[in-house]
Amino acid sequence: MDFPLNCVAKWLILYSNLTYGLMMKIYCPKCNWKPKKRTRWKCLCGCEFDPFENISKCPSCNYSHEFTECLNLECGKISPHLNWYSGLDNNVTRLIYEVKMGKKNH
Repeated sequence: MDFPLNCVAKWLILYSNLTYGLMMKIYCPKCNWKPKKRTRWKCLCGCEFDPFENISKCPSCNYSHEFTECLNLECGKISPHLNWYSGLDNNVTRLIYEVKMGKKNH
């Protein structure tokens, strides 16, 4: 069964955080602005939420946002949500290697 890359990447983010405690730095890929923990974005349904708590899925309407707008007033650019996770590529590479080698380190 083939899964969309976005779906696989989201699963890998959750898996790497839950299994290995690999915390990725989160910042705007355009200007390097780092959102604070209490920063909230607004969904089209009106719900305010932190898109980095649940990989950009609105807790009210369950809409998955593929893009995230930078709230830095000097930037304001829109980027793919997954691009905000620094270190994602390294975590994916590590997980693929461990799967190939049959290892699972906790």
